[in-house]
Amino acid sequence: MRIKAQTIRDDSQSTSPPLLSIIIPALNEANPLSKAIRSAQQCPNVQIIVADGGCTDNTLEIAQAHDAQVVHSPPGRGIQQRAGAELAKADVLLFLHADTCLPLDYDKHIHPILEMPQTVAGAFRLAFDHASFSLRLIAWGANMRSRLRNLPYGDQAIFLTRKTYDHIGGIKPIAIMEDYDFIQRLRLQGRIRIASKAVITSPRKYINQGHWQTVLKHQQMIHAWQASDSNNAI
Repeated sequence: MRIKAQTIRDDSQSTSPPLLSIIIPALNEANPLSKAIRSAQQCPNVQIIVADGGCTDNTLEIAQAHDAQVVHSPPGRGIQQRAGAELAKADVLLFLHADTCLPLDYDKHIHPILEMPQTVAGAFRLAFDHASFSLRLIAWGANMRSRLRNLPYGDQAIFLTRKTYDHIGGIKPIAIMEDYDFIQRLRLQGRIRIASKAVITSPRKYINQGHWQTVLKHQQMIHAWQASDSNNAI
């Protein structure tokens, strides 16, 4: 797979490596991307990488305006995130969706969590940028699943050390279910802890596809993935 990197920000003047590398996969995400990047820039000395899957809108111009780096790859969230991780310079990686904003002081949660015993990764609680009861209920269920089953999803801003990322072989370059596969492999290594603060994510897929229809679709995809894994193991 050929990946083309375009460095928009000049890091040559930096005297120390970044404390955190934040990888944001994007495919025509001009509308939400600016807010996501600004939320990431609350923390000083971060490297922000926008992993472009072939944007045809002004997503890349927005990335440039916010002093980010860009890497080009074929489309597919797993493919793009893997390409972004190849450019990461920090010892800690965080994968952020383009329609998700990090909470205030998010950086103060990351290193303490990763320093906890038997901990291999972390993520944030989930909240939606919408006040409907059904979405609050869906977020509650996601947060319960994350804590009780050690199973956050990609929209919760998963973070881990570069060492752990490399040890498990990174994110697989697949178009869908990349976060579920990634978390399942991390769970085999240790605990995934959930920060007390929540990311704020867009409910657009739930609004466009229907709240509970989207939840059902996710469950069907998980069952299909698990069945495929079981068949491959036979």
